[in-house]
Amino acid sequence: MRWFVEQRQRFIDAHLRERGFINRRDLQTTFGISQAQASVDLRRFKKAHPRRLRYNVRMKRYELGRRGREQGEAEKANTRSADFYCEMIIARWYARGQEWPDMLPREGLDELERAIKEVLVEEGLAAPQPSERDHKEGT
Repeated sequence: MRWFVEQRQRFIDAHLRERGFINRRDLQTTFGISQAQASVDLRRFKKAHPRRLRYNVRMKRYELGRRGREQGEAEKANTRSADFYCEMIIARWYARGQEWPDMLPREGLDELERAIKEVLVEEGLAAPQPSERDHKEGT
């Protein structure tokens, strides 16, 4: 399996464990792929894990099947792993149209730091930093 496909499959797995559901839009937004490619990725995941994924027609999303819920409960799925956050950060990086280099130059580190902060704030693990405008208004 190609590296990009594997990353999207891992993201689907992590997203299901963390949230209990996923839809095409999650893949499209995170990886900047087409709706058709997101559908292919979800079908590929369902084929590899048929008892773990089921489609909820009413909610128009894929959800953990009974087998997936049992696994999630056993793994305490409500605790996020470092792998989950790494996947989110890497996905943000690629969504910005940047390639993952072997070595990061200083300006690449700044961009990576911004991506990490976005994920941490979005997940409620860090407080948003005041913008420069907020800082100027407060003085």
